[in-house]
Parts: sequence; C-alpha cells; structure tokens
Amino acid sequence: MKKTGWHFYKRQPRDIVSDSANDAFFTADKLDNLSEALVREGIQNSLDAASDKDGRQVTVRIKLVKKPNDSAKKWIKDVYENSIEHFTHGVELKEHVKFPLSTYLVFEDFGTTGLTGDIEASQLSEGGSNAFWGFFRAVGISGKKEDSLGRWGIGKQVFALSSLAGSMIGLTIRQDTPNRVLMGAATLRSRTIGGMDFHGNARYGFAEENGNDIIMPVDESHLIDAFSQAFELKRKDECGLSIVVPWVDERINIQDIQKGVIKNFFWPIFREELTVLIAEDDDNIIVDFDHIKNLGNVLEDEADQKLLEFAAWASFADKPDEYIELAIPTRPSWNSAGDLLYTDEVLKNIKNRLENNGRVCLKVPLIVRRKEEDAKETDGSFLIFYEPCKSKPHPTVFLREGIVITDVPGSQTGSSRSLVVVEKGALASLLGDSEGVNHTQWQKDSPKFHNKYAYGKETINFVTRSVGEMLRRLNPTQTEKKPDLLLHFFSVSDDDSKEKEQKSKPDSPAKTGNTTEGGGKGPPSASKRYKLDRREDGFVILPNKSSDAGVFPYCLQVKAGFAVRRGNGINSWAPDDFRFGYAPLRYEPAKPKGASIKREDGNVLIIEIKSPDFEIGVFGFGKTRDLEIRIVEEKNETNI
Repeated sequence: MKKTGWHFYKRQPRDIVSDSANDAFFTADKLDNLSEALVREGIQNSLDAASDKDGRQVTVRIKLVKKPNDSAKKWIKDVYENSIEHFTHGVELKEHVKFPLSTYLVFEDFGTTGLTGDIEASQLSEGGSNAFWGFFRAVGISGKKEDSLGRWGIGKQVFALSSLAGSMIGLTIRQDTPNRVLMGAATLRSRTIGGMDFHGNARYGFAEENGNDIIMPVDESHLIDAFSQAFELKRKDECGLSIVVPWVDERINIQDIQKGVIKNFFWPIFREELTVLIAEDDDNIIVDFDHIKNLGNVLEDEADQKLLEFAAWASFADKPDEYIELAIPTRPSWNSAGDLLYTDEVLKNIKNRLENNGRVCLKVPLIVRRKEEDAKETDGSFLIFYEPCKSKPHPTVFLREGIVITDVPGSQTGSSRSLVVVEKGALASLLGDSEGVNHTQWQKDSPKFHNKYAYGKETINFVTRSVGEMLRRLNPTQTEKKPDLLLHFFSVSDDDSKEKEQKSKPDSPAKTGNTTEGGGKGPPSASKRYKLDRREDGFVILPNKSSDAGVFPYCLQVKAGFAVRRGNGINSWAPDDFRFGYAPLRYEPAKPKGASIKREDGNVLIIEIKSPDFEIGVFGFGKTRDLEIRIVEEKNETNI
C-alpha cells in the first residue's frame, strides 16, 4: 500500500553502519556560527539556480517564526506524529522535538529556475544535470554543472542540520512537468526501533510503505496548497524553491542571519544581483542595493564596516575606463613573469591613480587550461581593488562569483584595504574546483582539483599573492622593512607626538575657537553670512547675525579632515577617516533646517542655504582627533 509521509530505510545485515559527519563542515573556525553557514549555503544555492545566469536578479526571503499559527502546528503534527519515534531517537537533542511545533524557519528564493530535472530519476545520467535529483536523492554528489558556486552536494544538508528534528520540507515550482512538487529530507543518526535497524537518511514523499521502490515527491494540488497556506509562503506560481525547517535550532537567530548576509554577499547585493528579505514574526529587514549602505552598524567590527564602504566604491569601479589592465603572463608565476606585467608606465599610472584618487582598480588577465587531452586555453582574469588606510592591517578579502572565501592564508598586506574579485568564468571554475565543502578555502590538493589543471597550484598562488606582489613592485625598497606600504601618499597622524606638541602650544588652532577658511581661529568675519560652531564630536553651521543676509539661495562648500602633525589635515584626508553620508557620521537635525544637502563626496559636502534661518550639524567624528574645516561660499553649485 502506498502512502504519503516519511519513509525510512531499513539496514540489511550486510550494510555498514555509518552516521553522517557532514555537520562538521558547517561549524568550521572560519564560519562564525550556524546562522552564517545556513546563509552561505542557502543563498549560494539560490544564486546557482538564477533563471538568468548573465543578468541574475535573485530575491531570497528568510523568515524565523517563533509563534507558529495553528495551521502550521497541525500540518507538522499530521506529518510527523506517526514517525516521531524516528526523530526523537535519530537526533541528539530529542527532548526538544515534541508537539506542538515551537518554531520554524522559511527560506524561499525567487528569480530562480527551481529544482529542475526528472523527478523519477534514480541516478544522474552521464554528463547530465538534474537539480531535483541532486537536492533530494543524493548526498555528497552534486547534480550541478561545474560553473556553479557549489560542487560537493553537501551544502543543502545545512537545512536539516538547522532543525532539531534533523529535517526539512521543500516545495519547488519549475518549468518541467510536473510543475509543483513537494518533498522532504532528513539526516538522522542510525537507530534501532522495534527491533529493526535503520539508516540515517529518510525522505518525505509518496511510496509503497516498507517497499523498495523509489520515493516520489507529492504533486497533489490540495496537499501542496495546504502546505503553502499553513506556513504562509510567499510563493504563488513563481519558479523557485521554498524550504521549511521545523523546530529550528536555537543557535539560529535573526541578528546572525543579517550579519551573515552582509558579510558574505555584499558584492552581489551592491551589483544589484541579490536582494534578501529577513523577517522574524512581524519584524522585516530589507538588505538590497538601496539599504545595505545604512546597515554597516550591524557589523560589530569597525574593519568590516570600512570594508563595506570600500566595496560600495569597488562595485562601480570595474569598468574598462576605471581599471588599469596588466599584461597577460606566459604562466601564472610572480617569480618568472611578475615583473613583465608591470611596465614603468603602468607603475607610474597606478601611483598617479593612488595619489589623485586614493584608490586603484587593476585587471589581471590569466590563461586557464585543463590537463585533459585537446583542452584549449581559456582566457581568465580577476580584479584587484586597493586603497591605503591608516588603521590596523586588514587581510585581503577574496570573492569568487560573489561569495566571500573566508580563509585564504598569507593575505595580510600592511595598513591597507583590498578586494580580489573573481567573476564567473574559467578562473572562477578553477578556484571553485579547489574549494572544500564549506567553500572557505582554496585547497591545492582538493580531490576535485588535484591534477586537473595545467599550473593549477601556481594559479592559486598567483591570485592569493597578487596584492602583496603589486605593493612590492610599487615600493621595492620598502617591502621588507615597512609593512605600511604606500602610506607615504598620505599624511599619517602621530598621536603621541601630536599630544606633546599640543601640550607645548595650548592655543593650538586645532583645539580652540571656531575654525574656518583653512583652520584659522576666532570669531567669524562680519562679511561671512555663516558661522562655524565647533561642538564635541562634530560641528554646526549657523547664520552670522552680524552679517547682511544677502540673496538666497546660495551654496557652501565644506571640506574637512583630521588634523595632522605636519601638513594640511584636509589635504591629508583618506577614505578610511570618514565619508560624508556614511556611518558613523550623522546629520543633526536629520533634515537640515533652512538648507539641503546637494552632494556628499568623500570629505566634501555641498550645502544649499535656502533661508536666513538655517542650521545644519554633522556629528560622529569621534572625540579623540581634532578636525580641520574649510568653508567656501559659492553663488551656485556649478561654480564649486
């Protein structure tokens, strides 16, 4: 007799007893928590399934429900109650798996193809691709093609790992026939129930009870509609995948989910390829191109916040008229070909770009070739985004097709900030083959990579060493002696020396009076229609009542920079100091009184003064560094 429900696999006497250890892959040191693992694997799968690979626009919805409705509780009880003994004996935290349902998580993607493929297939056809088979019928084998983010066929198990019942239910809509199907998967421990031994894997679907035939997904409309309504899915008739994780692990929380999204997928978000909707019951957060800039405070580490601002610039700087392209090396080796990539003219161009803009983007071309017979050489390339900064050293951040590779050794490059971005193509395929299960490392001896490419290991070294090698050629005499490369382009404050100097000069203009027109002190000139009022942590621009109000509107150009021991603090400004329009800077009042912000450009602020009674304040500079401010009045913005 066939039934719809959970089906379990009995162990035969000749079968080897084994339990999955795949959960260890999602608790690696370079993944902060289980929420981050869930985000990385889930969104990676969704990006792989984008319906338009070249212009992907994927939306992912993640909702954590702590107060399930009665319909959700009933659906879970009806589906799990007859099999609850398997789930209470098949997971370690069995005391949490009890009725009624306490929590669940929903993960849905849109703008994707859904789980395409033959739902009756029991194995992957040679050279074929079957996303449905790979997701529901295979473990440790991927049904994806080699240009996908995922390779190992294990990532989907993070959903079951996130359930205290070790299970998840998935609804997919696709262009194939049947159009809508529902199936579940569980990863349990080996167990003995009623004197019978059972394997760890189990499936929810339609099959002969206690039979050996293939378990089919549910395709009856009324059952699928009941599932969608019970868990309040947003999916109607759009292609994609919706997953429900019942009894969600208490380690999963909305704050870590939000951090995981921003830290790991900021690049496709800035490129407008990904939008993530995060919700906990009735609270909603949108992480997309328009909102991510204002979510930097979610990241506790200031270095991560600065990286986010840097990435916002980098996402617009990978155009032919913005980057400097290097020569193609004959082989991927800095020792044998590295100097040939950088002609004197190229080095001069890079230095000029750093001096003028404080940042630079390089395109580094490569040749990729497999070892198989008759394999052709394929063009590959990657981008380097670089800026010097004055804070502590930051490791280079590496991205492959939009996902951050979190554990690349030897990537410290002194006091600087850098991104290495590898977009979809031959080089991304090579690096993806070298990654481990959790995609945190490029491993030169990975079983899917070993002996597959000509100069495979050298290519990984070439990419990971690229920023350091670039800096070594820009500063050939300082590389070994001075880790803070290229900071000679900027004036770096010496806090100890500055403090001593200020003690010897108590009337230093950096500490007293109103600062205008290049840092002078004292009351505003009567000819000025404005005055600068220095406040703790910032400044306020107000009307100068002793001056003629004149004609309105007019524009003010405000330039700012932290004071330095030698030189001009405004000219020495670097993006690492602050940027108008970005946290932690803020306007007070939030909407300027009698004025409007016309432009925010690094350390330059353009303000249009509209009435004699105006007020605009900028705060968030901190209390430990002195601020130099220069204000110039212009008739209109075009003159500035």
